[in-house]
Amino acid sequence: AFPNAELILYYGASELNYITYRILRKNSELELENLGKPFRGIEIIIRDDVIYVDTPYHVSGVEIPFTCEDTGYINENDDLIFLGRKTQWINKGGYKVSCLKLENKIKALPDVANAVVLSCEDKLRGQEAAAFIVLSNTDNLTREEFEEKKHNCRQLIRQNFDTKEIPKIIKFISEIPLNDRGKTDKEALL
Repeated sequence: AFPNAELILYYGASELNYITYRILRKNSELELENLGKPFRGIEIIIRDDVIYVDTPYHVSGVEIPFTCEDTGYINENDDLIFLGRKTQWINKGGYKVSCLKLENKIKALPDVANAVVLSCEDKLRGQEAAAFIVLSNTDNLTREEFEEKKHNCRQLIRQNFDTKEIPKIIKFISEIPLNDRGKTDKEALL
């Protein structure tokens, strides 16, 4: 409808206000992890892969530099690359797996409308991945067709993901539950 529109994607936090921005144009490459460049007057500091922000626009009483426990790095173009919240990393027997990375890989699969990946406890490895997947175009499918679609999705995950990235739990659901703030209701899923 608006082929010449520009969209501005911004990254922020309630405590810090706006942090970075990225202008998306018609031919922009969609890099979900790229949050763009810092706004003028804002400094981004990376310590042990954790993002800290020094900004004059923070909420009163916040100790600067401040972190929301987001992880990432600055790339060669001075863009902030987001790797997920520190709490959204899974330590699977010493191997670190990003829930955000797994979510994006699952969402890129054919017939996947949405997905959420969460950490769940595992007695042997400490933590495991649990994937909650919403398949697309399922309204008029027979039970057999729906089961085949689920099977195909599982096969694509097994074939295309590193062995350590394959979620131990894969649940197919009709929609992602949201909390009263419009964010994924993780407790409802788990």
